[in-house]
Order: sequence, then structure tokens, then C-alpha cells
Amino acid sequence: MKIYCAEESEKNLSFVRAQKVLKFEFTVEAITILVKSIKRHQVAHFIGDDPTPQKQTLKYNYTKGDYESFRNFILSLCITEQLRENKYNVNEVFELIYEALVVGQNKFILTIAYSQLYKNRQTLPREILQAISEKNYWWREYIKIRSTESWIRYKRATRLLRSNREALESSVIASAQSCPKRLWKYLRKNQTSQSPFSTSFTDPEKQTNIYDDNEKAEHFNKLFSSVFTRPHNETPIDPNFSTNFTIDFDDSDFEDQQVFEVLKHLDTNKSPDIHGFSIHMIRELATVLTEPLTHLYNLCLASGTCPLAWKKAIIKPLYKSGTKTQFKNYRPISNTSIFSRVMEKLIVKRIQNYFESNLLWHPSQHGFHKKRSCNTQLLEVITDFHRMADEGLRFDCIYIDFSKAFDKISIPLLLQKYEVYHLGGRMLNWIGDYL
Repeated sequence: MKIYCAEESEKNLSFVRAQKVLKFEFTVEAITILVKSIKRHQVAHFIGDDPTPQKQTLKYNYTKGDYESFRNFILSLCITEQLRENKYNVNEVFELIYEALVVGQNKFILTIAYSQLYKNRQTLPREILQAISEKNYWWREYIKIRSTESWIRYKRATRLLRSNREALESSVIASAQSCPKRLWKYLRKNQTSQSPFSTSFTDPEKQTNIYDDNEKAEHFNKLFSSVFTRPHNETPIDPNFSTNFTIDFDDSDFEDQQVFEVLKHLDTNKSPDIHGFSIHMIRELATVLTEPLTHLYNLCLASGTCPLAWKKAIIKPLYKSGTKTQFKNYRPISNTSIFSRVMEKLIVKRIQNYFESNLLWHPSQHGFHKKRSCNTQLLEVITDFHRMADEGLRFDCIYIDFSKAFDKISIPLLLQKYEVYHLGGRMLNWIGDYL
């Protein structure tokens, strides 16, 4: 690394301002030697590389992929013809599709260098970066000469920076519904602590600090697996329970158009699945993946099984609230295969249509119901509150929150309930194998 020192003058200051110099992080020893070597009233001009470079990894840039060639490559493999001519099981069919995607991803998707420094860098529009630079420059000028003009320019730059930042935040909020990932990314980048985890955790039994990552993973595994309900002596559902079912459940094979509609409406803001496949890439390849995936899903229904790869997941602890050093203050988030999630969407749509056609939804239910959500439930409750208040009536509210409700669902009891509601057949066998 070369270091050039120049006398502090207006000419040299202008030269330094005109250059776009990269900011590097140096070690304490390097800074100490540098400060001692520079005389007073001198400006140091650095030219060189970062002495402590960040470790870079390669990451796929899915927005710059050659998807036209990728689609032609998938078509050239004639996967659909191979599936029709050979009697593969579900695992073999999935492996055939998986290997084709891996080879095509390596050939037609560009890779970029990716480092932790780039990940944690705050990305701001050019207008805001220019406003920040101008504000800092005029503040330094005011500190040096204390002139009225520099103070006025500093205040003007401050107002410009504030207005630009407000405009940025307004655009982020306006796009929150269509792109929630942008909002959460902006909020995380502006947090004081960028890490969602604590560097150390407290052992709940020994009350000692845990720093080793393997020990942390073991404790998380023990905690998350302990909350699941184990099969035991459960009260069976009344076999005499019955209701009127005017329309039978659709247990037929999936059609290509149904699979294609799900693939084309996948949320690209979601993170890559357990196989490393981007949702953006799967959407771009929807036209050539529809037939092989339809064959795979119908084979899963016919056999009542699912590929073993679909039963694997990457569990990531997500911080909820409380002290970050306590394991119990985290909840598990599973990252599964995107192809299993597509089949889940197909089955959920059939179950929702079945319940709606037979009027099985309770009028008070707002969750997991089309055209209903937490917002509609809140509006309905507030309307009832206002109506009772206008009539001079008293009312009390009781809020019930089930701890780890979904984790404690009994799988055998759930399958019994499906059967009682006449949801048996091939779909019930597949759900039992999947869960």
C-alpha cells in the first residue's frame, strides 16, 4: 500500500474532494504507525488494497440468468418422454428433475462475488448519498472558518437530506404490500444491532454461557423437538359424527394448468429453498417444468408417498421477544423444498373449495379462509364494540393465545378428523406420509 502526504491547502483539499476514494478498515497497529508518520496539517491520500480483505463467496445472480437457453436445455432432455416410457418411483422422478435443474443452474445462471461487507452495507439512492456528502462537507467547512455562508449551506443540505429520506421511506411504505421484503430489509439495515442472534446463550440447566455453535444447535434441536406432541392415549372422534356433504371431495389427478398457475404465482420475495433453487428461477422455468411436476404430483397421489428429499428441512431459529440469550425466546422456521410447497398449495386449494362448497366454515372464522384475514376480524370486532357502546351495553373481552399451537397438533388426531369430514382416499394417504 502506498501513502502520499500533501500539505493542507485549498488546492489539495479540492483534489481530495474530487476523487472517489474507497474507505478501507485498517488494523489498530496500521493506523498507529500511519498517524505517527504524518505531520501536522497534512492530508493522507491512500492508494492500495484492504489489508484485511473480506472472505468472498460465489452467489448466483438469478436476475441475470439466460433463461431462454435454460428452457431449451430442459426441453432437450426430454424429461416428460422419459417419465412416460419408464416406471420410475417418486424418488427417481424427483432426482431426474433435480439433477436437470442443478446442471442448468450451473450453466446458465451467472455468479457474482459476495461478501459479508457487501451484505451489511446500507444501499441508499444516489440523491441521499450526495446529500450526506454535501452535508458533511459544509459542516467541516463551518467548523474550520465559522462563516455564515457555510452554515446556511449546511442547513440547506440538512433539509435536502431530510426530504430525500422522507421520500425514500414513503416509497418503501407504499410498496410494502407488493414487496414486503423491501420494507423489512430497510428496517433491518437501520437497526443498531444487525445480528438477530446473541453471541452467547445461557444453558437452561447449568446456567452457564454457551459460545460453541454446535452446542447452540444441539440445545435448539432439543427445545424445538420437545414441543411436538407425541402419540398417546388420545380421545377418538365420535364415529357417529356426521354432517351434510352436498359435494364430494375432488381426489382426481392434477392437471397441467393447475400446476402452471401455482408456479406462475409463486412469491419471488421468498428466500431460496433447501435445494438452493431461487423462486425467481422456478417461475421463469414454469412452462417447461409444468409437465414433469404434474407427473410427479400425480404419482405422489397414486402411491400415497412423497420423495424423501421433501421430508428434509433447514431449521432456522427466529427471535421473538425477550432476552436474546435464552433459547426459549426463539421459534423455528423451516425452509423446505419449493416443489413440496407447490403440492401443498394444490391440496390446500382443493380443501378450501370443499369446505366452502359444503358450508363447513364457521361464520366467525377468519383465519385460513378466502377473502378473510386478521384485518376483517378486527373490523368486525370493532364494529360490534361500537354497536354495543351506542346501545349502552357492557361487554368484556377474553383473549386466548395458544403457546406453540401448530407444533402441538396431534398428527393421528388430525388424520382422523380429515377422515370424518370425508377427506379420505389418496390425498389422506399422502398427507399421512408427508407429515
